[in-house]
Amino acid sequence: MNNPEKYLIQLTLLIATLLLVSCAGLQEQQCPPGSQNLPDCPPLHAVNDEDINKVYASRTWLPPDKHNIDPIKTGEDAKIPVNQARAKVIGPAIDDALTSLAVKIWMIDNAQHTVDVMYFILARDRVGYALLGALCNAVRRGVDVRIMVDSLGSMHPSHDELRALEICAKEAGFMRNVNGQLTTKKARVQTVIFNALSKFQFNRRSHDKIIVVDGHFPDKAVVLTGGRNIALNYHGMKEDGSRDPAGWRDLEILVRANQSDQGERVTVGAVSEAYYTLLFLHKG
Repeated sequence: MNNPEKYLIQLTLLIATLLLVSCAGLQEQQCPPGSQNLPDCPPLHAVNDEDINKVYASRTWLPPDKHNIDPIKTGEDAKIPVNQARAKVIGPAIDDALTSLAVKIWMIDNAQHTVDVMYFILARDRVGYALLGALCNAVRRGVDVRIMVDSLGSMHPSHDELRALEICAKEAGFMRNVNGQLTTKKARVQTVIFNALSKFQFNRRSHDKIIVVDGHFPDKAVVLTGGRNIALNYHGMKEDGSRDPAGWRDLEILVRANQSDQGERVTVGAVSEAYYTLLFLHKG
């Protein structure tokens, strides 16, 4: 090997080493304590946003013995939202059932910061996979995702559909702040199976059916709740995509805050996400 080739190799190794060191240093500098396990360095222009850090921390699942939240006391002390929210009922007709699925996908596709999903039944069918696919796309673009299903209503020995969703987090993007800037917090997928059947508490179930999008952000928050589970027969469809007139007839309510209520701290989105978080932390 002649000298020019030797020096070129040495220079290449030096540059690679400097890049690795600078990346590690950037991660240590920009990521708050407890976030150094991020698999990738944040972008060079990522900001250490205090508000996103708080949202991230409040959404992190911890074992019940690691926090001091009393869900009953919290519920008793909760304030009723004072904002006059905009609401729309999605009724029991077949067309409404199809609209309901479109609304769910639209909500997730338009989420900018966070998505919370909680259902008694999340079926392994076209509707279930459509929802999971939308959530996978969301986390890849930097939306922090939490999903909780009931162990009885969504019974499965492996829950590999949820494991597949968690794999999407390996390609997760970084969360954005209210100004649209990338932050140092990488989006996650946190999954919870409510009250495992192995606990033999068969009558302690989560029949909640709710999607909360951007709950911490009053001007963006959207909440959908009601009686429909995530399955074909709740959305007026058969497996081949044709209409199912014998499907379940149910309804839901879609809620958004009024633009004039953006200054309110106790909003429908905030209350809904707090409710979700309490169940999420005390999953059984």
